[in-house]
Amino acid sequence: MKTALHDLAELGQSPWLAGAGRGDLLNGGLVDLVGRGVRGLTTDPAMLRTAIAECGEEHRQVQREVLSRTADTKQAYLELAIRGARQACMTLEGAIPEPGPRDAWVSLEVDPRFAHDVRSTVEEAVLLHQAVNHPRFCVKIPGTVQGLAAIEEATALGVRVDVTLLFSVFRHRQAAEAYLRGLRRLRDSGGSLRGMFSVASFCVSRLDTVGDEALRAVGGDQRLAGRLAIANAKIAYRTYKEVFTGMRWDELAGAGAAPQSCLWAMTAPEDPTVSDVKYVEGLIGPETITSMTREGIEAFVDHGRVALTLEDDAGAGAGQFEVGQFEVGEFGAGESEAEAVLEGFRRAGVDYDTLAGHLEKTGIREAGWSFAEMLRDLEAVRGGI
Repeated sequence: MKTALHDLAELGQSPWLAGAGRGDLLNGGLVDLVGRGVRGLTTDPAMLRTAIAECGEEHRQVQREVLSRTADTKQAYLELAIRGARQACMTLEGAIPEPGPRDAWVSLEVDPRFAHDVRSTVEEAVLLHQAVNHPRFCVKIPGTVQGLAAIEEATALGVRVDVTLLFSVFRHRQAAEAYLRGLRRLRDSGGSLRGMFSVASFCVSRLDTVGDEALRAVGGDQRLAGRLAIANAKIAYRTYKEVFTGMRWDELAGAGAAPQSCLWAMTAPEDPTVSDVKYVEGLIGPETITSMTREGIEAFVDHGRVALTLEDDAGAGAGQFEVGQFEVGEFGAGESEAEAVLEGFRRAGVDYDTLAGHLEKTGIREAGWSFAEMLRDLEAVRGGI
């Protein structure tokens, strides 16, 4: 049955599931989701921890088997994660006929505790890439300062990379440039660019949470509240279109490389008073990916509205206010309006760069904590053998 997710695909946006447990792979749950319009899969340490805690007896038995012959819990995790990623790749490959360039992908994260360690990040990225050994698998690397160097190096070694924890348009552009440098190094070393792929996972809802808190703290115009995240993502999409066009990109594309597509991550609103499909509806556009939790998928299939909104420059509601030379619609933001929203926050006294930096540090800390807790959960399974 056709759903709103199929409608997204028809407009050029690939809907991905944010997180799946091994039970989904064993019991056909991922195939069912593909039938509803899901076109890819991404995961993170928090989701992996949930999958461990909520897995069925069949998966628990697999965990016990691996743990019983693997003394190091991290190595046991890697074996389980690689198995799951490989099976997910094969499941999507078999379930999605004639996938588009952003379809049937699976991404898995390197140990987030390596976020500031270039060498360890690259080594694990290569390990995962080689172990999963599937043309639609990519490795998630956080977009920290050190992560940028790791992204370039991994790309130069032929690893397909999903850049995670991007909050600022400046860091997003840096990630795009790192990908380009890596592609050029791969080509110049005699490697093939055919099949090379990258994603820039731009975090959405969390920026509104902290932005609105900061706006209230400085007594800023509350009509800006709830608008920063979508405006920020729309500017990121403009960056994508700028970087991946023109002579220097055409040369790499002609050699077979794919552009680094924008992926909208964290699309579930943290504010319970706003629509549960706000961020998915507000960022629909071609050559992009949107990731949703299971709950987000259910909500969007139930009542999501599908229309091209990513480059919509018109406000979706009545009422205007002035921010210097910019005129900003009450709702929604296109390119010029998006810039006006960011300018409005700056003039209110909210430092955008400080917000983005805080979110990156917090995201890395939380991911590292979740990863460590996930390993402790696996160790507890070992204790029950």
